[in-house]
Amino acid sequence: MGSTNCSEKELFPAIHSKNNKLNLSYNLAGFKHMSKQSSSGHQRTETDTFSQQVELQPLRTGVDTVVRYQQDNRNSMGDSKKCLILTVSVLVAIGSILILILVPLSFSGVEYYEFAFKKRKSTGSIYREKAYDVGKYHLGPDFSFLKFPAYAQHESLHVTIFDSGKTEITIQARFQYFLRKDLLKYLHGKFGMGYKPIVRKNAINALKNTATNFALRQFILERSIVEKELFQRIKTILGGECCAPDCKENCKCIPYKKCTEDDFGTFVDVRFFQLLSVKPPPGRQVKKLSSLVLPEQTEVEIIKHDAKQIRLETEKEVNEIENSANEIKMNATADADYLKAKAQAEAAAMIEKARYDGLKKFYDTVGLSDAKQKIAFDYLRSVQKSGNTRLKVNFDKMVAILNDK
Repeated sequence: MGSTNCSEKELFPAIHSKNNKLNLSYNLAGFKHMSKQSSSGHQRTETDTFSQQVELQPLRTGVDTVVRYQQDNRNSMGDSKKCLILTVSVLVAIGSILILILVPLSFSGVEYYEFAFKKRKSTGSIYREKAYDVGKYHLGPDFSFLKFPAYAQHESLHVTIFDSGKTEITIQARFQYFLRKDLLKYLHGKFGMGYKPIVRKNAINALKNTATNFALRQFILERSIVEKELFQRIKTILGGECCAPDCKENCKCIPYKKCTEDDFGTFVDVRFFQLLSVKPPPGRQVKKLSSLVLPEQTEVEIIKHDAKQIRLETEKEVNEIENSANEIKMNATADADYLKAKAQAEAAAMIEKARYDGLKKFYDTVGLSDAKQKIAFDYLRSVQKSGNTRLKVNFDKMVAILNDK
């Protein structure tokens, strides 16, 4: 292909020469004249044709050069368009790839158990103006999150303290605290990410200072009161004396809007506290245990004595109840025997009376009036009732008494 920066003389040397200009103008005129003759039907000779071809040769050379120049221009313009389209396509592809890479990198997330500050990756700058909680945020590819725990953080304390009597006591305690989203900027601005040792140290100091208000006896016998007071003191030291933002009435604290950074303590919220073991010194512990056990032992002996007395009284009551039961039983037996004998006597009397009445009526009916006959008849009835007598009829003077063997 020809270059578009070439001069016209280099592209058209035959046209720019003087002779060629004359020959070109002449040959053009001759070419037009021959064309007219040809169109009007005149015949040409071979000599005329050859001379015309010779005369038209410079003209053809110039025309061919012009045609090639135009073709070169068209090819050059086509290549330029192709290059432009290719360049635009490459830029679009690169832009799309950058979008696919940078757009996901521009989003950062905070979980439900986290708080966070915006952080620039390139410089490490922390932006504490706004604390973020759970969600997805479009920050840009050069930003990420500096995250803090939003869940409860646990601290276990094993501390040696002195009570009000200057007795050395070893106690174990545990508390749980939360970071406050509204105070996170103060916490990070003052302590950075190393706030945990500060929180622990302040809690131990509060525990030691408050323990001097109680005696060892109170730690053992009044644990709930001591635990409540220790909890309140640690909560005040670590959380400050400011009211909660939603506190409106009867708040015995500094109003939230009037609080300064120094009024918020260590910028955490202590919500739970547990007082675990309380251990006095070994010697004091033995004495204390002995003093605590002695009343219990005395009470045990008293209980044993009372139990013995109760057993004796119980046995006495049991004997009394058994004697009373035996007496009632004997009385009931005697009454029963009396009633039985009386009933039997009354029954015998009724039977004898009925027998007497029956015999009398029988004697009257049959006309039996002799006493001996009445006695004999009564005797026969008695023998018959014994069941071992057989009466033989048709004997006039003798009654045989047979005993069944």
